[in-house]
Amino acid sequence: MPSRPESSPGASNPAPAAKPTRKRHYLRWILWASVLGVLIIGVAFAARPKPIQVETALASTGELRIEVREDARTRIRERYTVYAPFTGDMQRLDLQPGDRVKSGAKLIEIQPAPPPLMDDRTRRVTHAQARSATEGVKAAKLRQQRAQTALKFAAKNLERRRALVKSGSSTQAQLEAAELEHHNAKAELEASKIAQRISAYDLSQVRAMLSVKSDKPGHPVAITAPISGQVLRVHRQSAGAIAVGTPIIELGDPKRLEIVAELLTQDAVRVVPGAAVRVEAWGGDSFSAKVRRVEPQARTTASALGVEEQRVNVVIDPAPDAKGWDRLGDGFRVEVSVTLSVTPNVVRVPVSALFRSGESWAVYVVQDDQTATLRKVEVGARGRMQGSIRSGLKMGERVVLYPSERITEGALLAYSNE
Repeated sequence: MPSRPESSPGASNPAPAAKPTRKRHYLRWILWASVLGVLIIGVAFAARPKPIQVETALASTGELRIEVREDARTRIRERYTVYAPFTGDMQRLDLQPGDRVKSGAKLIEIQPAPPPLMDDRTRRVTHAQARSATEGVKAAKLRQQRAQTALKFAAKNLERRRALVKSGSSTQAQLEAAELEHHNAKAELEASKIAQRISAYDLSQVRAMLSVKSDKPGHPVAITAPISGQVLRVHRQSAGAIAVGTPIIELGDPKRLEIVAELLTQDAVRVVPGAAVRVEAWGGDSFSAKVRRVEPQARTTASALGVEEQRVNVVIDPAPDAKGWDRLGDGFRVEVSVTLSVTPNVVRVPVSALFRSGESWAVYVVQDDQTATLRKVEVGARGRMQGSIRSGLKMGERVVLYPSERITEGALLAYSNE
């Protein structure tokens, strides 16, 4: 075998040892460079602004209808309340709310209360009044007889004076005095007749008080219905004594309904008779109606927050073809949308896109499908859902709805197309 050459102690071979060391150095450098690159990319990605999720809408052109929406109630146009015409005893009322009645039909009977009992003093006074009235009648007859005699004398005296005037034995002044005496005698006779009738009335009144017995019941009087309709409310149903003017029953025709909406005065001044109305939220399909009258007097009410408001009644009539209207009754709740104005061919946007920027109105417009741009606009009429734009915005431009404080000029936006 060939022998290996012997190397001296401490001798080394540098070439084979240097190559692995340099390779490891390069790999370490590449690894750290990669880690640093990933960190830089992560930091840059994290620092990039994130788009804000928003809702958007397109500005459109069309008709802008300004409406005011309020709660309302139904009521019967003509309501009749039947009152007790006199004091007496009422029979039990058998009618119930919702029952139908016809005009002239008997509703109930009331028996007049008997006259009050007369004590001994009152009876004596009444008898004295009767005697006084009897003497008054006699005196009135005597005055009438005296007046008749005076009239006959005045008539004969007048005839004599006329004859004497014709013969020249009497003056014209004496004839005029005779005519005046005859005229006064005739008037005195008429006055005596009137006094006699008055005395006779007084006597009959006193005799009527003495002839009526307090324990004698009167005849029952039937109270009839003034209209044909339905019973709306029963104020008094039980039998018993009832005083004059006490409400008994309330009647009305449920087919003659109207709607009453309480609008704020600033809205009511813009409502005109004949304005279109939409009736909704009553339990059936919505139907159309029209304003009949805006009442002339407002009243002060309190809102849910306790703020005083001035409101006025607006009376509304349903359309003749309103379906299901006959199912409503008196005092039912509905919601109405009253048209205040209609403007055709205007640029309109949702009112949720409008906000104040200083002294002007503004919107955020989406530019290049991703950035927000502040745009000041001139706003016209505004409704509950939409508002008109007079200048500053064109049809088809996309605006941001419900803009928050996070949205600024140039902010990135993210939205879904409608």
